[in-house]
Amino acid sequence: MRPPLRLVDHAAVARLRALFRRLHRDEGGNVIVLYVAGSLLLVGMIWAVIGTGARMVQKETIQSSADAAAFSAAVIKAKGLNIIAFCNLVMALLLAIIMLLRLIKGALMILMGICIASCFNIFGGEALCAFAPTATQLYNQYSQLLDKVEPRIMDAMKGLSKLERGVAASFPALALVEAYRVGTHDAYKAHMGKGSLVTIAWPLPIGKDMRLPVKDGTWDELCDQATATFDRVLQIALTKIGLPSFVAGIFGGAVKTLLTPLKGVLCGSGGGGGGDTMVETETTERRYSCGECGGAEASIWNGQRVVRNPDGTFNSFPPGTCKMSSFNPFMCPGPTGFMTCEDGLEYRGLRFDSCLVKVKKQVNVGSATSDKPLPLVFADDWKQRKDVRAFTLLTDSNVAMRRQSVSVASKQKGSAPALNQMLGMAQAEFYAQNGAGHDDLWHMNWRARLVRFTFGSTEGSDTGGASGVPGQGAGQILDALKGFLGSSGSVLADQFLLH
Repeated sequence: MRPPLRLVDHAAVARLRALFRRLHRDEGGNVIVLYVAGSLLLVGMIWAVIGTGARMVQKETIQSSADAAAFSAAVIKAKGLNIIAFCNLVMALLLAIIMLLRLIKGALMILMGICIASCFNIFGGEALCAFAPTATQLYNQYSQLLDKVEPRIMDAMKGLSKLERGVAASFPALALVEAYRVGTHDAYKAHMGKGSLVTIAWPLPIGKDMRLPVKDGTWDELCDQATATFDRVLQIALTKIGLPSFVAGIFGGAVKTLLTPLKGVLCGSGGGGGGDTMVETETTERRYSCGECGGAEASIWNGQRVVRNPDGTFNSFPPGTCKMSSFNPFMCPGPTGFMTCEDGLEYRGLRFDSCLVKVKKQVNVGSATSDKPLPLVFADDWKQRKDVRAFTLLTDSNVAMRRQSVSVASKQKGSAPALNQMLGMAQAEFYAQNGAGHDDLWHMNWRARLVRFTFGSTEGSDTGGASGVPGQGAGQILDALKGFLGSSGSVLADQFLLH
């Protein structure tokens, strides 16, 4: 049987065909697909920019933290030097007052002698003879007053001497504390997210760096400055009473010339009225020029330490310091081969650092009964310790992951800890504001400034002619940072990052 015929709605089919033809020709709405794809790309770009910007802000913040830490530590040390210089200047001023009082006493003694001699018709003149009892009484009263005043002035000088030694001992530790306080300020932590911020200043206040780079001066140095202070004070006083400055300068210079031969008498023993002893002592001084190292007993060179594998091949060349018990001037241009140093290790690429020379000097040790307040002066190696370096490290806050990463790296040879960390390094120095030649502790113009960071030297610095003087502890810093950031199997890195 034939199937029944189905009725077809030809009008509906025609309308459906017309709709498909219109959709095929109509291009409206295609932009939606492009818009969705572009939106995804735009969102990705925005997130990339935000992430990169946040990372850049973190990096700049960490660098700012290191800069602030290094600069603040250098400022503390510069302030310490200014305080020491202030104590030195006040001590010189007090000694100048003692010299003036003793000079007046000497003048009264001469006047009394002339008056007494005139009574024996040596000089003639009854008026001077009649003034002899008054001159004698005036001399005796002045001597008694001076015996009371001078010990008090000396006690004040001794107090200043103890104060500046306390400053020299305590200010490096204060600089370390200030660097940490400034470097980890909340203003920097606000941009760190959940990371831990660690800031440390170098050199640490340990060993010889426990003190500012100073040493005990001599009584002669204080006497020289007291004489110069006497001259300056006299010129200022003459200028204040109306004399022209050049006349005051001439008069002050003449008085200084007269006082210089009498310096030993006027300075005295610092309370005992004489009895100073000059002795010749042998001291060791550090020299930084090959031309000054003739007959040196030891020399120091900077270079690369040669680390060999068991089979004799080269492993690495970390920076190191080579010490030799002699000095060979032919090495100054820089030996090209390998050298064996005092510690028995091999070094290459050696560059001259310094030498130790023994010299003999006349030193005033004072009398056996006197306790002289000695000033502080710069140590021979102070230029090596004028730089302050600071390191700011941003680490992960997830302690467990850090421990696991370090543990895995320590077990796998050649592997480094996968730590999300960032490092900022900065360097500052304290310097004499008036430039080279003014780098002593008899002025209060010590300042601090940031300088270009360098591991190995201060070459290029215009402070005190310190060009080429290696930075203190540069090798130790470099080794420590390599251990923190790149070594595999460093337990110290784990402890450092966790604390």
